[in-house]
Amino acid sequence: MPNHDQEKTKSIADAQARISDLTATIEKTGALSETLQVEVTALEKEIAKNQKSLEVATALRQKQLASFVAEEKEMVHSIRR
Repeated sequence: MPNHDQEKTKSIADAQARISDLTATIEKTGALSETLQVEVTALEKEIAKNQKSLEVATALRQKQLASFVAEEKEMVHSIRR
């Protein structure tokens, strides 16, 4: 019987050590999750800002293209006269 009690004691100690390890892992993972959520939020804001900049730049390029095409058409028309 003493051997059986020793096995139980060892099993309990092993389980408690495993619980401690898992608890530490949960805490680390929770902290990492919070950190990553903050980073994701910041990146989402940056993406939105960049998207807005892209839209403004695209609109400007379209306006410049339309102006260029109109000027080019006018020049070609005046050359052909």
